[in-house]
Amino acid sequence: MQKVYKPVLWLFAVYISSSPISIAQSPGNTPPAKSKIEISGNFIVATDFKSVYTSYGGPAVKFTFSKNLYACISMYPGLRWKNDPAKSTVLPILGTGMHVGYKSLILALPLYYITNENKWKAAIGVGIRF
Repeated sequence: MQKVYKPVLWLFAVYISSSPISIAQSPGNTPPAKSKIEISGNFIVATDFKSVYTSYGGPAVKFTFSKNLYACISMYPGLRWKNDPAKSTVLPILGTGMHVGYKSLILALPLYYITNENKWKAAIGVGIRF
């Protein structure tokens, strides 16, 4: 029986210490910072001057500096449009990198891993947020 009670008591203690009740008597009675969950999408067109990449949003960690200016560390799922004179190919690809946005405009610096070449390709792109 004691093995069951210890984890339950531990979880209860963690809950109580992190709940809003524990900050009710803090100096100045300042309210805690509000969390914000936001769902947004973006479309980015990037190039490494050999291929074109179209990216369609993805998971990101967003840092907001002001009402209109933000930066994200993001994943970029999309398509790689390879510029090959012999044959034109479109391949699915996943990239990672960062982008900076102002209002609805985005400047992106993604990195894409090309598996058949065993190389990371850096690209630069512009996009729009919706």
